[in-house]
Amino acid sequence: MKFLVWLAGILVLVALVAAGWQHFRYLKARREFVSDRQSLFYAPSTFHVVTLLKTRPGANLLEEVGRFKRAVESAGAKVVYAGKAVLTALSSSQIPEPGWDAITLTQFDDPAAYATLSGSPEYQKTLGEFEANYSIGMNRPVLLNLAIHQLLLGLKISDLVRRAPARYPFVPAAREVVAAEFDPTREPGRSEADAAQRYARIQAMTEEQEFGRDAVLIVNLVKEGTSAQRAANSGYGREMMGLMAEQGHGPMHVGKAVTLEGEADFDNVIFVYYPGVDYMAQMVSSEFFTGIVGGKQLGDTHATVTVPLLGQL
Repeated sequence: MKFLVWLAGILVLVALVAAGWQHFRYLKARREFVSDRQSLFYAPSTFHVVTLLKTRPGANLLEEVGRFKRAVESAGAKVVYAGKAVLTALSSSQIPEPGWDAITLTQFDDPAAYATLSGSPEYQKTLGEFEANYSIGMNRPVLLNLAIHQLLLGLKISDLVRRAPARYPFVPAAREVVAAEFDPTREPGRSEADAAQRYARIQAMTEEQEFGRDAVLIVNLVKEGTSAQRAANSGYGREMMGLMAEQGHGPMHVGKAVTLEGEADFDNVIFVYYPGVDYMAQMVSSEFFTGIVGGKQLGDTHATVTVPLLGQL
């Protein structure tokens, strides 16, 4: 009996150590690579806002986003992430797509605090200095966001126990296979020129070394779709989560979407971290990704690839 008690105690200790290691592993990535200043704990009333920004021609991106940051923080809010938009991976007709230059994630004390700021002349003047802007709200649960990385740890252990094949290092897919994933027939309304340009821009991501060498954050606005679409998407999602668990990256912000402008209808907002532009470009051109991406099915998605800017502002 005493042996069982000792064994149980050791197992609990091992589990706590593993959970602590996982927590600080992702916290290190959040602070050092993503330049993300999200507090781990905050009041349930806290409200987040994702703002997409397009600068005017000839404007300096860092100066303009820095001015926006100072404006919202002078009103008592907190910019927890700012990124340079380098690629619209998936475009939704629900929101404008003028070619966004930056995306910010701002934390407010509550929705009323955002409403007060967004209606102020000073804030409207700040937004007016950009060529275009769009905002969507986000209710970001504390416990869910803390638990995500522990879930990834569970997936990692599960894959180790099952002796699942390693997903990384990536094996490059044949060029024609990669090109097929950007076939415009997969996304109605896109021309062949659009598809070719998007493929070229993905390859050009590797040039974003100044801010994207160590981190990429994809900002996803997601409409889940029908039960059939969700079921079809589960295989793709499980494999991607398995890769994230294996390599130590994954979701940094997850929450329910709140429409603030127009009639856009999204269910969730998800910020997903990947370890750099080179990694990202290798992944989307790999046998692993091209082998699963065909199963990705959602009702609607707007996905923008960004590289961290906040540490430079």
